[in-house]
Amino acid sequence: MRVHSRREAFAALALASLVAACADQASTPTAAGPTSTASADRSAGKVQCAADNAGLTLPPGFCALVVADLTLNGAPAAARHLVVTESGDIFVAINAPRNVQPAFGVIGLRDRDGDGRADEQSQFSPNLGGSGLALEDNRLYFGANDRVVRYHLGAGRLTPEGGPEVVVSGLPNTGDHISKDVALGPDNRLYVNLGSATNSCQVQNRVAQSPGIFPCPELPIRAGVWLFDARANNQTQAGGEHYATGYRNLVSLTVNPRNNDVYAVQQGRDMLFENWPQFFTAQQDSAMPAEEMVRITRGSNNGWPYCFFDADFEHKKLLAPEYGGHGHLVAAAAHRPVGLAVGPDGSLYVSDDRGGRIYRIVFRGGGE
Repeated sequence: MRVHSRREAFAALALASLVAACADQASTPTAAGPTSTASADRSAGKVQCAADNAGLTLPPGFCALVVADLTLNGAPAAARHLVVTESGDIFVAINAPRNVQPAFGVIGLRDRDGDGRADEQSQFSPNLGGSGLALEDNRLYFGANDRVVRYHLGAGRLTPEGGPEVVVSGLPNTGDHISKDVALGPDNRLYVNLGSATNSCQVQNRVAQSPGIFPCPELPIRAGVWLFDARANNQTQAGGEHYATGYRNLVSLTVNPRNNDVYAVQQGRDMLFENWPQFFTAQQDSAMPAEEMVRITRGSNNGWPYCFFDADFEHKKLLAPEYGGHGHLVAAAAHRPVGLAVGPDGSLYVSDDRGGRIYRIVFRGGGE
């Protein structure tokens, strides 16, 4: 998946739409924040990029460095989505895969000397991890597997003031896809993804030749986007709006600040070759289905589980084999980029939930 990011654009992404498309607590509080001089020193012009660009391959004119290698209990932290404040502080969500909770769910990072590397760190949300983060007016929204909470950050602080407020709770956190991403829109809108419980809504999940269930019973309660009130507390899924459906698992969710459109990236279904070798080769399985980036509108339906998007061979939505389609993964990676955020100077921050690393990519100019 290629992501082209601009400062005003999005720092976390999206996919196609509609069913018809098938036819086609915390650590010790830190002191006050950096002075204005220190904040200025943290601009991209002061950053010391790595000679090898931290192992990243970049276009001409760009360079990169490692902001921090995050660890918890001696192992790389599962760094998911991240946000960057106007002063350049970074907050990173630490995932809780399979509901195994980390020691802390949020890590704050600050670069005090302006070299681009974090030299101060905070930790909060004890024993509650998650994937999603969104920031607005010193309110930090954190998407755990079964709830969304809100922290209040005082000006210039790396730790919140007081404990979390529960915005919505009781969200489904069983099955295949339990991570929650969050995005904030105008008029106090809070968008939350609820991933599917299964790979493709089979009678027997992930079992070869098992047919799909029709209609899929997950669709009324999962595999979609729900809308809540960002300022309210103690909401439930039933009290929210079922905004969009047919989205298997949205690993990134954001709102375009220019026009308030909602975008996301959908993680495509698995096991085409393993479950249906009569229709798909191992090569096809490694290339499809696509991880779709889409614009999500109210009432849209992206077609899961009945179809998937093939970006490599047919270049259109195909009927899933569990539902009669015939179609006319893959080695584990050492790194898995998940979160994107843009800093106040235009730097692009990237999180790695396999290696626990936070990268910073800086534009130096000079490219063609």
